[in-house]
Amino acid sequence: MMMDRIRRALGRNAEMADWRIVESRRRGWERYYIGRAVECAREVETTEYRVTVYADGTRDGQAVRGDSIFRAHPTMDLSELEAAIGRALFTASCVANKPYDLPLPASTRAAMPVCSFEGGDPSGLVERVRAELYREDGAGGATVNSLELFLSRVETRIVNSRGVDASWVSWKGFSEYVVNAPSPSGEVELYGSVKFGDFDAGKLSRAVGSRLAQARDRSRAEPTPDARSLPILFSEDNAGALFGYFFANCSAQRAYQKLTPFKPGASAQGETVTGDRVTLHAEAALRGHPDSSPFDDDGVPIDRFTCVEDGVVGGFFGPSRYCGYLGIPASGDYRVFSVDGGRETESALRALPHFEPVVFSDFFVDAATGDFGGEVRLGYLFDGTTRIPVTGGSVTGSMLDVRGSLRFSGERIPGGAGIHPAVVLVAKASVTPAG
Repeated sequence: MMMDRIRRALGRNAEMADWRIVESRRRGWERYYIGRAVECAREVETTEYRVTVYADGTRDGQAVRGDSIFRAHPTMDLSELEAAIGRALFTASCVANKPYDLPLPASTRAAMPVCSFEGGDPSGLVERVRAELYREDGAGGATVNSLELFLSRVETRIVNSRGVDASWVSWKGFSEYVVNAPSPSGEVELYGSVKFGDFDAGKLSRAVGSRLAQARDRSRAEPTPDARSLPILFSEDNAGALFGYFFANCSAQRAYQKLTPFKPGASAQGETVTGDRVTLHAEAALRGHPDSSPFDDDGVPIDRFTCVEDGVVGGFFGPSRYCGYLGIPASGDYRVFSVDGGRETESALRALPHFEPVVFSDFFVDAATGDFGGEVRLGYLFDGTTRIPVTGGSVTGSMLDVRGSLRFSGERIPGGAGIHPAVVLVAKASVTPAG
């Protein structure tokens, strides 16, 4: 076995301080559609090995540790592996980080949600997903121009020199698509994507269906007027991106690098909180999310970790290295999060006059500065009675200004970042009109 060959090659190098191997076996099914017709169908099987080697030394009388990563091809023989290890170890010896320990084996692990894809016929699984993605195709004259669909079963194993041997199976799905709608001034085109880790008919059909509806609205949209007096309603993944600010700033790495304004026991929402108080959990596994995992990249078992509770920072999470630097328990690193719901319903927040940007050219939230914004391709103005589609202009703001006044719905939705309130109302942000 390749894993045994790599371990044997690592064991032959006496200068090695520590090592880690990540094995990833992926079997994937890919479909490329033009309209509804299959343009290309592929099945892919890959096996990858990422090997990290660690070198210890001293600099100016201080102990240091360096690391370097290389990819081991499954066809490499023992001599080729030894040569690659030697090169990587030399690179690692040139790095002078503060020393840190690799994790030791642990007896606990989070339970992964049962995935309905497991054990199914691959062709049948792909067809089920495709059917839901195309369910709303053609409604109101809007159509799917092109669509790409990827579904993979991934077996991951992490082994290190301290005895860690962690393995699990996950499913990862992703689809991206372009939709069109006719308009008097020419065809309107919008891009969308969805990722998933289990079959959820409603989520898949809504993802494409909402883009089709938005393309129809975009075809009759008016230029965005001056809307500076209105609060902004963020929904779907745009709402999730705002909560991502809190998640990112609870990172032990960011704390060690002094890139976060957060401190354990202090408010994550500023001195004055007039809106809903945020409670955010880093999650190991969320049903249907492709980034669910019972272990982090170091092989540390992870489970729910409460980062922020009632607006107060509970603590930092991160790899064992940075947790060690901060002198806190190694919680593990996380990829997804969940946010508790707010005090108001989505319908109550939507009943207020607001501007809701739904499609951006590129919406961003900068974790370091708190700045957020993007150019608006489609939004909706609601004056309390009438909702009209608009296009153009931009939205800008700062989480440092709005984090204490956020109002968000009690209803939650699954999104690209995890599970979070369906909508977030932001009172202070700038809307630049079109033109």
